[in-house]
Amino acid sequence: MTKPIPVKLEINGKRHELLIEPRVTLLDALREHVGLTGSKKGCDQGQCGACTVHVDGERVLSCLTLAAQVEGRAVTTTTMTKTKGGVVWNASVARMRGSSSSPP
Repeated sequence: MTKPIPVKLEINGKRHELLIEPRVTLLDALREHVGLTGSKKGCDQGQCGACTVHVDGERVLSCLTLAAQVEGRAVTTTTMTKTKGGVVWNASVARMRGSSSSPP
C-alpha cells in the first residue's frame, strides 16, 4: 500500500481536504471519498464519457485523471443534491450546459 497524501480539491464550489493514495483517480475520489455519485464509472478506459467532469471549465475524463493532478483547480460535476421533497437541480449542471434554467 502506498502512503496516503493530502489533496485539497474544490468541487462544485466547495473545498474538500482528502487523505488519499497518489494513484486514486479523480472519479474514485469524487465517488468514494466525497460521496458525489453523478459521474459514473462506465468503461474505465476513457471511451464512454460517463465519467466526464469539468476542470477549470474544460472537459476531463475523471477515470483517467489522478485526483492529485487537479489540486487547486475548480472541479464541476453533474451531481444532483437530494432533499426530502425530491431532487434539487444543481446549479453546476446548468453551468455545464450553458444555462441557468431548471432541468428539462
